[in-house]
Amino acid sequence: MHGRELAETRLTIRQDRLEDELLPFLVGRVFHVTSLSSCRAIASDGFIGGNGDGAYPSTTPFSASCFGTVNGYVNLCDLRDRSVN
Repeated sequence: MHGRELAETRLTIRQDRLEDELLPFLVGRVFHVTSLSSCRAIASDGFIGGNGDGAYPSTTPFSASCFGTVNGYVNLCDLRDRSVN
C-alpha cells in the first residue's frame, strides 16, 4: 500500500451541527480520525501506522484503550454498512 496518496478532506462544522452535517458525509465510508498535528506527521511519514508507542497524541479520551491501539494497529471507523437514520 505504500506510495498511495492520502485523501484529506477539511470541513468546518459547528459542534451543534455535527450530527446533521458531518454524519451524512461519513456514512458509507471507512475513515481515520486524527489531530491536525498528527495529520502533518502522518503526511511527513508517508503512511498511517499504529500508535502503540504513543508517538501521536490521543484524539479521544478512549483512544489509548481501543483495540487497534492496544494491538499496534491503526484505529479505523467503519460506517460502510450504516445509514443516517
